[in-house]
Amino acid sequence: MKQIIQLLAPLQFFLKPGLIVLAIWCFWQAIVRRNKAVGIVFYIGIVILVDYYLRATLPIKEIIGSSIGSIRYSDILILILLFQHRHREKRELQNDAVANRQFIILITILMILFFISSLRANTLSLGLADFRNIMLKPFLSMLLVRNGFKDKNQIEQFILYTVILGLIFTIGSIEMKYFDRLFIKGTHYDSSLMWGALRRSGRVGGFFGNPNNMGNICVLLVPIHFIGIQLFADIKRKLFVIFSLLGIVFAMVLTESRGSYMGAGISIICYLALPVGKLTVKNKVKIVFCFFAIFMALMPGAIQKISDRLAETDSQQEIVINPSQEEAIDGESLDSRLALWKDGITIGKTKPIFGIGLGEDTFRSVSAMMREMGLVQIELDHAHSSYINLFVQTGFISLLAFLGINILVIKTNISAIYKNREQKDSVVIAGCNASIVGFLFCLITQNTLFKIDASTVYWVFLSLSIALSSKMQNESSKREFYDK
Repeated sequence: MKQIIQLLAPLQFFLKPGLIVLAIWCFWQAIVRRNKAVGIVFYIGIVILVDYYLRATLPIKEIIGSSIGSIRYSDILILILLFQHRHREKRELQNDAVANRQFIILITILMILFFISSLRANTLSLGLADFRNIMLKPFLSMLLVRNGFKDKNQIEQFILYTVILGLIFTIGSIEMKYFDRLFIKGTHYDSSLMWGALRRSGRVGGFFGNPNNMGNICVLLVPIHFIGIQLFADIKRKLFVIFSLLGIVFAMVLTESRGSYMGAGISIICYLALPVGKLTVKNKVKIVFCFFAIFMALMPGAIQKISDRLAETDSQQEIVINPSQEEAIDGESLDSRLALWKDGITIGKTKPIFGIGLGEDTFRSVSAMMREMGLVQIELDHAHSSYINLFVQTGFISLLAFLGINILVIKTNISAIYKNREQKDSVVIAGCNASIVGFLFCLITQNTLFKIDASTVYWVFLSLSIALSSKMQNESSKREFYDK
């Protein structure tokens, strides 16, 4: 194994130039040729690799001599994409389905509640920055996706480019695990006490730093790979998707994220449960079984690693609660996790309607104050659960709106799939729906909803699936009406 790694090590030098060339090609396709499928995936890649990982912003201060706040490359890209597709989609792709309108209304309500919470943060600038990253960026991406695609072939293109993006994430994880990290330095996370503890434990997150975030990305992408296998007629594309899926599952194993393991299992079950396209449930089970048989044959130790990790009752890893005081607890055992959630709910009850305000700094200050009063046991900066964190920072109305959005989308997706099983769009809807359900499970134990990386992919899948399913339902209703 070491000899193979040594032979492959020089390939690291081609990773950065290759990504630059790929970015130039994506820019040409998305901006110059106005390919919407490339544009959406390109935007996701820029958010994760440039905004989140590299922390790169436009050099405003160097250009005009003053700082007016950070402007990220993804901000410029999404505005260009929205402007390009706005007029054409208003005429040709306007989606006036009831479910899609309800989705936009609920998203708008959620965004308003997040904005109110940002004004209640300890520091207004930090609160607005959190609002921009957590809610405004996903909202803009949903505006781009909400009308679906004009060309049916662009659906397959979207799936293919998403698979390629997943392969890039896999390469990042493998490079960090086995090579000398010439490209992925991870300096931001190496300086963090929490990330240092995860690195010492052997867990790998690649471009995402935190292995849990990489695991959540894998949960979102696994069903998309399976529908790629089902959707593509070209054998070369099928083989490429299978190769990428092997990498994604292996990268998920490297994260050692138990929540992601279970979330991926749930997403696969959801994918299998709905018969769409030309494949029955039985045939899809055969495909999944064959894939994991190949995976176990190529990586026999991976299954044992997953089972050992799931069987653990207490973790040797530490979750840093307050880095400044160097306080830490075992954050993965059941008792400690329940203690975190209990304290989080206690904090949320102090201001249950609109929450205490956005931001980990706000959460930490309120938690510290309540700890001094003896109301909570632990000083923490978030509740280690996206649902509890949503309740604490933005209130129960926001939590209800978020749950309502997901219930609406899942219900609309399932209804559209059962009425239009043979259509190509149903296959894509089924994959996105499975990804959404698996991701929602991961949010129970992780704070991923408040992170810009994996949550961006989730919001895009959410918006795309409701756009396709609501339009499909609307067309079916019109056909039934005219048939009468």
